[in-house]
Formats: sequence, structure tokens, C-alpha cells
Amino acid sequence: MKKLFSISMLIFLIISGMVVINKRIDDYFTKLLYGDKTEVSLLLKDDADCLALINSLKKISEGETSVSQYFFTSENELTIYDTNPDFLIKGRISHDDLATNYMKNKQKLLIPNYRYHVKLYPLDKIKNMGFNSVFYVSGNVKEVCDTMRDFGKVRIKSQKDIASFEDDQSTLLFLANLSGIVSLISLMFLLMKQKRQNDLMRLLGRKSYEILNETIKDLIPSLEFSIGISATLLFGYASWKNLVEYCSRFLVSLLLLYACCLLFILVIIIVAGAFQMKTRLFLSYNAFFSKAAYGLNAAFFILSIFLVSIMFPKFHQEYSRFKEQASRLERWEDAKNIYQTNLTNQIDRMDNSAEVEYDLKAKNLWEKLRSNYQAFVVFSDNFLWTSGQNGKEQPWYLANPDNKSLDDRICSVSGRAITADKNYLRLSKTILSDGKSVSDLKPTLFTKILIVPKKYGKYEKEIRNRYMDEFLFQLNTDFKLWKKRERVPKFTHKNLKIKIVYAKNGQSYFTYNPDSGDNLLSNTVKDPVIKLFDDYQNSLSYGNLFCLNGGFFFSDKHFGKVYERLEPKLRESGIGSTINFVTSVYSKKAELVQQNKRQVACSLIRLTVLVSGSFFFLFAMIAQYYLLHEREIVIKRLMGCSFFRILNGQIAFFSGVFTLSFIISSCLLQKMDWLNLAVLAFLFIGTVFASFIWISYDVLQKNRTLGRDF
Repeated sequence: MKKLFSISMLIFLIISGMVVINKRIDDYFTKLLYGDKTEVSLLLKDDADCLALINSLKKISEGETSVSQYFFTSENELTIYDTNPDFLIKGRISHDDLATNYMKNKQKLLIPNYRYHVKLYPLDKIKNMGFNSVFYVSGNVKEVCDTMRDFGKVRIKSQKDIASFEDDQSTLLFLANLSGIVSLISLMFLLMKQKRQNDLMRLLGRKSYEILNETIKDLIPSLEFSIGISATLLFGYASWKNLVEYCSRFLVSLLLLYACCLLFILVIIIVAGAFQMKTRLFLSYNAFFSKAAYGLNAAFFILSIFLVSIMFPKFHQEYSRFKEQASRLERWEDAKNIYQTNLTNQIDRMDNSAEVEYDLKAKNLWEKLRSNYQAFVVFSDNFLWTSGQNGKEQPWYLANPDNKSLDDRICSVSGRAITADKNYLRLSKTILSDGKSVSDLKPTLFTKILIVPKKYGKYEKEIRNRYMDEFLFQLNTDFKLWKKRERVPKFTHKNLKIKIVYAKNGQSYFTYNPDSGDNLLSNTVKDPVIKLFDDYQNSLSYGNLFCLNGGFFFSDKHFGKVYERLEPKLRESGIGSTINFVTSVYSKKAELVQQNKRQVACSLIRLTVLVSGSFFFLFAMIAQYYLLHEREIVIKRLMGCSFFRILNGQIAFFSGVFTLSFIISSCLLQKMDWLNLAVLAFLFIGTVFASFIWISYDVLQKNRTLGRDF
């Protein structure tokens, strides 16, 4: 039993120490990012000059004032853009340099890297990532807000939304509690077993404090083993996580943990000794202690089985829910290197001549980017979520009063339709019903292509008619200058054709927009009508293409340098002055994706720990059961009782315990599904098997003698 106490105590101290270290470092990390900072939301004006905003913020960021934006770019990557980055760095650096908290050949950030690898850039480098609406301001908040009001609407949040510590630590806390319970039970049974020796010492005239001293001395080797090994392993854990230089943040808390554990053990020993003094002294267990020990063993058995039978279905349901959410969010994982452009210095779009000149340059830029970059177009405004007439959030095509019927939603241009080019269709692995590749689609000046799910075949005529009217309107009402420069002919019902190509049913298309889709978790659209974005669009289709929600996306793996790599093409096209930023698509939903991944991992670990921990716990209960019945079992064996006859008594005990646990669970839960029953059956078989192994090893192999400690 001493070995079980030592091991369980070691596990408890290690896991509890990890929780303490993580908690203290997490508090420090959170304080660095959010402490003494005010969260300010800025909704930029449509014509806001973002470069002027950056320069204005840099100008006022002197001394203690700084303005930051945070981007969680992957599961363990955090990128910070700051107007005054020096306060987080060892030494002073040029604002053009990159600083990290993990790379030796970079400037060192004063931020622990146990959770996130952090990259720090000056704010003017945000052109490679794009603004989000949330700023973290320290110092002169009023001056910063007054400056921001020149560029948009400012709102100051009274409280900051900070990620909770419990979500990341719940698995460790659960395991620490489990090992702590096993340690406590082992200690209690160890003290019960030592009662015979204590009673003998009392008969020999030993005083109470001497008996207490002997009891403590008997436990010291186990405690020395647990404390020494755990302290060594915790130091190794801190070194592995590069946290040794932050030891002042958690050392006192660790010492307090050890002191509290020792004090708690001392209190239990004193209470147990005082309780034993009030009982009659015998050389062996008296009837009261025997019954109490048997009852306690049975109670712990029932409690452990009951908790496992309840917690396993709950954890399994939690894991299934998070796993389903992860499957819906998995498309966002593929968007880590996808970016959008953003028009920040727009032209006067009321000037038709300037508009056409810009649209022509935009078309030319698009043609170059799609050939030299992994670029594509997908436009899903019909699926942007908005408030309907009843105030309920829903996609725009449902809220649109023109779409009154199911036919309207399927056939109308404002219905379940998206616009996409062939690059996007290839990326989405679109399957056509005729088996041909999307690369074989050949639109022409007078042939528009629609990709329609096969199940909508009966609506072909209506779809063709409605889209024909829309195409004719867009092409014939374009700017005269555009039609002249592009030599656009007049289109009629006779010369304009619509080719409908059918796609297999059940295909989903990712919108790359967190506010668009059939639902706002997966952001996908199932079985839409797809207008093929070809080389013969109207002017505004090109003019709007490079807006933030204009439909243009491109891929670039050079994180932190995306805009700088794109900038030469923008300058060459002649519209570089209107595009000063790119925006990371993944950053729009990165925190949710990462949080869900942590939840999946934590729930899976909890399931694994629960299963393995429950068997460990039950094995401890079996060991204690055998300790209470060892004389009876060994004597039966010496008297010639068969092995299975000895085992029958334990099986009868376990059957009664599991039956009682089942009855209690049924009464409290009001229902028992197949999973609860399966867990109980699995635990019962495992318990019987563990008992079989125990007796086989301990009796048949004769590795135990009467009264010898386990």
C-alpha cells in the first residue's frame, strides 16, 4: 500500500505542479497582453485613409502610450502589431526589425512562449495582414480615441474578453483530482493497517506523540520519494517550456502547494491517531474498524463506478459535439495562406471616366494575378447573414422579399446562387455530372455558363430565362466608355446564349467569408447555382473585385511579407495607390478554430484519462479489497480451496456493487441509455479480469506472505 500511496502522491504533485505553473504563467501572459490596456473598437469610414491612421497613431505613441492589434494566426501562433513595440523587447531595436519570443536569431520578447510563439511587428507592417476592428490601447487612451474618431466610429469596451484558463487546464485538473483521491484513499487504508502496530505500542506504554512520530517516520520515505521526484520533473517541465527565467512567477505557489499537501497529510494522521485513542485497544482489528473498513471499501467502489458511468457518456457527448464542430470548421484550416485585397483610398466613383479607367486597370491586374498567383474568385453575397422581417438572423436570399417561393430561391439571380471562376471550382474539386473537368468549360463573349445541381434539372427553363434577363441588363447598361474601350457589342436574346452544365448533387462550396454561408459555423453553401466568372464581365464586376468583399482571393505562404510581395504588381498595374493592405482570411475566424481544436483535444484527453484512470482507481479498490480479505483468501488456498472458488466470493461482491451502482444511476438519471450500460458492463469485466490477475499473481505464484505490506 505504501507503493500505491507513493506513486499516486507523485502523480498528484506533478500534475498539480503543472497546473500551478501554467496558471501563474498564464496570468502573467494575460497581464502582458491585456493588463493596463483598454479595448477600443474602431469601425472605419468607407473613405478612411489607413496609412494616415497609422501615421497618426505612431505620432502620438510616445513614452507609455501604445496601440496594438493581435492576430491569432494558427493554433500556437500570435502576431502583434504595435505602434510602440520597445516595451516588450530586451533592449531597444529599430522599428523595422521583427522580434519573437522563441527564435534566438531575433530580438527577444519578454513574453513566455509556453503557449504561443509570438511575432511582434511595428504597426506599419500591418499592411501584410490587414486591420481588424479591435485595438488595445495603453497610456493616453483619450488622445488615441480622439485621433481615431477622425477615421471612423469609436467605441470603448468596459471589459475585455479574455480566454478562460479553465478550458485549457480542465484535463490536468481532472487528472489531479483523480490522483489526489487515490492518494487520500491509499493513506486512509495505510493508517488503518498500521493501527495494529499502534495498538501494540500503546500496550507497551509508548506515549501518543511517540506513536505519532513513528507513524510520520514510516511515511517519510514515501513523501521524500514523491516530493523529490516531482520537484525534479517539474523543473524539467519548466525547462522544456522555456519558463525557468520566469520561475519567480510560480516558485512561491509551488512551495505553497507542497506545504499544503504536507500539512493536510499531517492533519489526517493526527485526526486518525486521536480517533484510534478513543477506541478499545486490541492486537487485531476490532469489529467496528473491520466493518468500517469493509463499508468504506464498498462505498468507494460504488461511488467510483457511479461517477464513471455518469461521466463517460457526458464526456463522450461533449467530444462528439466538439468533433462535429471541428468538421464544420475544417475548411478554415485550409485558408491559413489565403488573403484578400482591400481598397483603402478609393477613387471618386461618381466620375464615370475615372471609374472606367480604374475598372480597366483592375481587369488587367486580375488577368496577371490569376496567372502568376494561386488566385481565384468566389462571390457569395446572397448568403450574407442579415436580420429578416421577424428579426431572426438568416441568409440574405431568405430575407429578400423578392424570393417569396421555393422556385424563386432556386431560379432567381438573388436566390441560392454564387459567382465563381474556374480556379475556385478546381480548388473546390467540383464534380460535373457528365464526368468532364471544369477546365473543359469554355465560355465566350456570347456564351455564359451556369453550373446547376442535377436535382434542379426541372427548373432549367426558368433558370435560363431569369439569368438571361440579368445578363442582358448588366452587359447592355454598362458605361459607354467601357463598351467603347472594350469593344462590347449589343447583346440580345438572339446572340447571347446560356449554357447550363449540371453538377453532381450534394457538393458544398466554401465561401471564405465568416459572415456568409448556409450557416455561420461552416460558412459553406450546399448545391448553389454557380455563375461562372469569365473574361467577359461588365465593368463594375472588375471594379469591385479587389474590395474587401469583392470576391478576389489569392494564396501566399510568405507570412508577414504578403503585401510587400504583391506590391510590385499593384504598382505596375497603376492601381497600387488604392490598395494599401491585404487581409488574412484565416485571421477572421482563427480564434474560434483554435478554441475548437483545443476543446476537441481536451475532450479526447478527458475521455482517455477517465477510462485509464477508472481502471487505475478500480485496481486500487481491488488492492484494498484484497488487503482486507488477504488472510481469508490465503487460508482458503492453504486449506485446498480451488482457485475459482476463491474468485467466486469476489465476483459475488463485485456483482452486488455494480448492481447497486446501476440502481443508483437509474434512480438519479431517470434513464439509462446503451452507452451507460456498455460502460458498466465494460467496467465489470475489467474489474473481474483485474481481480483474476491479482489473485493469479499474488496467490498462485506465492509472492505474498501473511501480513506483508503491498
